[in-house]
Amino acid sequence: MSALAAVVFRDGSPIAAQRFSSVASALQLFGRGSPVATVRKRPAGLACVDSMPLRPGGPDSAPLVRFAGQRTLLFTGFLHHRPELEAALGLGAAGHSDAELFARAWERWEDDALLRAHGEFSVVVWDAAVSKLTAACSPLAAPPLCFSVDRRRALLATAPRLIFAWGDLPRRLADAKIASSLILDYGDARSTFYEGVRWLLPGESLSVTPRASRIRAYYDLRQRVEASCDRAGKPARMSTADCLEHTRQLLRNAVKSSLRAPRTPAVLMSGGLDSTTVAVTALELLAEEPGTGALTSFTAVPEPTWDGWPPQGDERAQVRTLAEQHPALAARFVDAAGYGYDYFLEPTFEVGEIVPRNVGNMHWMHECHRLAGADGRTAMLSGQSGNATLTHDGLWRLAALLARGRLAALWREASRLPRGRLGRASPLVRYALPPLLRSWSRGRMGTWAHRWRRHSAVHPEFARAMRVDPRAREDYRRRPVHGRTARRDVQLRMVANPGERSIGRALRLALQVLHGTQLRDPLGERRLVEWCLQLPDDQYMHRGRDRLLARRLMQGRLPLEIRESRERGVQAADWHLRATRDLPETREMLERWRRDPQLVGRLDIHRLIRLVEAWPEQAPRSAEDFPDYLLARHGLERAMATGRFIRWAEKGYLPLGEPLPAARAVDNPP
Repeated sequence: MSALAAVVFRDGSPIAAQRFSSVASALQLFGRGSPVATVRKRPAGLACVDSMPLRPGGPDSAPLVRFAGQRTLLFTGFLHHRPELEAALGLGAAGHSDAELFARAWERWEDDALLRAHGEFSVVVWDAAVSKLTAACSPLAAPPLCFSVDRRRALLATAPRLIFAWGDLPRRLADAKIASSLILDYGDARSTFYEGVRWLLPGESLSVTPRASRIRAYYDLRQRVEASCDRAGKPARMSTADCLEHTRQLLRNAVKSSLRAPRTPAVLMSGGLDSTTVAVTALELLAEEPGTGALTSFTAVPEPTWDGWPPQGDERAQVRTLAEQHPALAARFVDAAGYGYDYFLEPTFEVGEIVPRNVGNMHWMHECHRLAGADGRTAMLSGQSGNATLTHDGLWRLAALLARGRLAALWREASRLPRGRLGRASPLVRYALPPLLRSWSRGRMGTWAHRWRRHSAVHPEFARAMRVDPRAREDYRRRPVHGRTARRDVQLRMVANPGERSIGRALRLALQVLHGTQLRDPLGERRLVEWCLQLPDDQYMHRGRDRLLARRLMQGRLPLEIRESRERGVQAADWHLRATRDLPETREMLERWRRDPQLVGRLDIHRLIRLVEAWPEQAPRSAEDFPDYLLARHGLERAMATGRFIRWAEKGYLPLGEPLPAARAVDNPP
């Protein structure tokens, strides 16, 4: 994987050598010691640096390729299913790098190469013969690529700091983005945290010529899925055995492609069904190739002095059971003891330039990646997209049954699900009714449902100026409603949520640059995603058994405790312990912030101070234990991260400084 930057003057002006040198120098942050490759010829300049060699059997070439005519290509990311692409190009297993292979594909098919090639990649192609710059991100998931285009010039880069390194764009924070981030509204997917800089989204291409610039969505997941269904929107029927076999093969192919690395990748693993499915599949594939290294998993666990609530916060038992069934798995547990939520924030700001969505998970995510990188692993597998694809629970089938009036079938399904406070009616109230209510109560119910005031510390005046309430209602309207494709609509929103994915793309870049590990998500591979979204509802839920597709697929391959469990793990369960330890620093920081006009106008500092002063001694379990539970659990860490980001942005860019100190990892005892 690499970082790239490109500038093109649309009026034909020459590239200023000093300014272009500043961009190339800024790229060194992302290179981990690799040299920066550049091409500068009026009116375009292109630069890139490679930090993640992926070429089998040797170091990769620089991700800058000159090919037919006067074309130059920059490439970042990695390709799935390389043998298929090589065969289609008539190359054979020639050992081309991913950049070289994609350049061959572009030379043959041009824009069509974006769909013929599979993987997670972003590309920039400069065609000097026709003065045309083309940039594109692969469907569903891709490395970050941002841009700033005006009448005179176009700037494209992996990160905003490379855009600002050119020197002619003022670096101003985007208040609307800050307000949206504080209430967890990611509906505006294209906006970065800076004015004038935007993200290019997965499945989009940007073309810039002297006369015009245009963004085109060349991939639409919904259309791809619906094209595989009949006119009534129903997928083709097949036997359960055939469905499972096809799913198994797609999963194997996705995991096999993700295993390509100089050394066997690690697995970021919980005790749930998604990441363990990836791990078991990887173990089976590695067993077929003698001489491959062991598969190591990293699992986040609470600190030793954690109070034990909730019990789902510690998944060691499930992972140990899996390791006992599969001795080739080396399980490691990481508690990141002593680290607060903000420990890795400033390095994340320096590289990703975002406020992370899940601030409370930063300590263990960074530490797992750091340990994997220290162990020589350049890739880390995850099951991040599982809940939206292979391991989807299918519970929204209840809404579809209710919408169709199939009450008997609805009751049969709901009565077999776990009961709550309302007995057998609990699944109906939780899963069947809300989608129907959203279809007729879009406006008034939206703000009530979000209740952002309860979990967000955004200043009321700032929220009013940034129109937070209308944003919350609009986000609520975008949620799927009842109908024939209710379950599929939910999956589509989960898979193709570009706003949340834009934040995730920048975070993955930060993890890679800081620790040398590339996060890969086989369950988000395009063919597997498209297949999973085609399947009928009863493949995911039948006779009260949810997550049915994955449970059937893992029959005999996963321990019963994991395969049939209905419990969901709880991340960062020791949040109160960590936040309590940070309280003195938090108090001191809030006192300073209350005198900072940049922060006091954006954050409700006084409310945060009141929260800290009334901080509960024991970890609250709900609002019944502590009235400001949601603000304590989620709002405080997000507000503190946002304040730090604003202060960091005010200082300007600084060097990363010393390497991140190590936390301890607790190995799995024999």
